[in-house]
Parts: sequence; structure tokens; C-alpha cells
Amino acid sequence: MPRKSTPTMTDMISRVADYAQELLEKPNRTQAEEEGLLYAAFAQAFLAQQGGNEPAQARAEWLISRAYSVLGNGRESERHAKLCLELTERNRSQMRPLDTALAYEAMARAAATEGDSQALRHYHARAAEAGAAIENEAERRRFEAELKGGNWWGLV
Repeated sequence: MPRKSTPTMTDMISRVADYAQELLEKPNRTQAEEEGLLYAAFAQAFLAQQGGNEPAQARAEWLISRAYSVLGNGRESERHAKLCLELTERNRSQMRPLDTALAYEAMARAAATEGDSQALRHYHARAAEAGAAIENEAERRRFEAELKGGNWWGLV
């Protein structure tokens, strides 16, 4: 009988991120699913901290920020967006262009959640500029869809 392979840390991070992404995209989440979204985002952050790298940690902070934005908690969304941006800027040489674009998108979305239209315009423009620099077509399309989609709290 073949042995089941143990998932790697990268596998676990990916599975949790995929689950959270499904919940982010779901239009009518239950209270339990909203809690699950936050739990999955924090699980990704924990896994990234334990066995990931700086890009994985930045992506986890993006996910936490995005989850809080979706749930209407601008203060926490902004806190984690700032952590994402700090990690991205501090470790720029390790980041893909998608990571930089997502960090700016997180800042823009957090600003929208807080109702800060000036910061929203600033970071949205930076996100669009960073997104245009993504050479990988699939990643660029994914980012463009992310930037156009979701709730911008009536400010975009």
C-alpha cells in the first residue's frame, strides 16, 4: 500500500490561501464563513512565518488585509496592508512584481474601507502602475481583475 506523502509547508500555505480566496469571492458568506475567512488568512500568516519566506509573509499580510476590508474593518485592513507594504519594500529583491502591485492594492482598499479618498487615489494609482509592470501575462490579468473587482466602498 503506497504511503501518503506529508504536505510541505508550501502545500499547506497554498491550500489555506486557495480556501480563503474561494471565501473572498463568495458573494453571500455566512457568519461562519466570514470567521473562516479570517481564520484561514491568519493560518496562512502563521504557516508563512513558520516555514515560508518574506514573499509568503507579505502575501499573508495582503490576505489578512483583504479579508478585513471585505468584512468592513478598515482599521485592521490598514494595519495589515501597512505590514504587507513594509515587508514588500524591505525585501524588494525577493518579491515578484505581483507582490508589489498587491501591496499597493491592499493600501488602496484599506483606504477605501476607511473612507480616505485621498489615500485611495494615491495607492490605487501606484497599484495600477505596479500592475502594468507585471511581465507574466497570467499574473497581470489576475492582478487587474483583483484591482477592478471587489468592494471599493463606492469610492472607485
